[in-house]
Amino acid sequence: MTKIVGAFFYIMNIIITRPKIADTPYTISDLSTDGVFFSNVVEDRDRGLFQNDTLQYIESIKIKHETAIPYGTYQVVLSYSNRFKKYLPELVDVPGYAGVRIHPGNTEADTSGCLCPGIKSGNKVIQSKITFDKLFSLIQKKIKQEKVFVSILPYKEPNTTL
Repeated sequence: MTKIVGAFFYIMNIIITRPKIADTPYTISDLSTDGVFFSNVVEDRDRGLFQNDTLQYIESIKIKHETAIPYGTYQVVLSYSNRFKKYLPELVDVPGYAGVRIHPGNTEADTSGCLCPGIKSGNKVIQSKITFDKLFSLIQKKIKQEKVFVSILPYKEPNTTL
């Protein structure tokens, strides 16, 4: 969601809402921008970590290349990826992780802690390259004039009481 903060800064917040934690090697979440559904995202398994957990706790739970990043809010910058040999969005200051990026990918095998946008199809996402290109274009435009953040939120039971 884009909003005014103070009198000088605008912020774009990409919201990733994870489903209930499941006993699967992957997590497929919903991604929204400006409060509107944009796509799904495939990640590694959600192990219930939070940004404010101690680094020691995160490292005791995390399985390298098999654990989604902790719930929390992270600033996005554009930086050069040595792995992909191009500039990509990077989430900074993710506790216990380095080089967390948004990039194309279809299954948890493609993620290693990163976020891979696409359209959910069973236990993977499809059309990831097309979806990533649209999201990357939006981030590139926004990051020139405002700060961009990704907020990863846990599943919230719907309120069914009136």
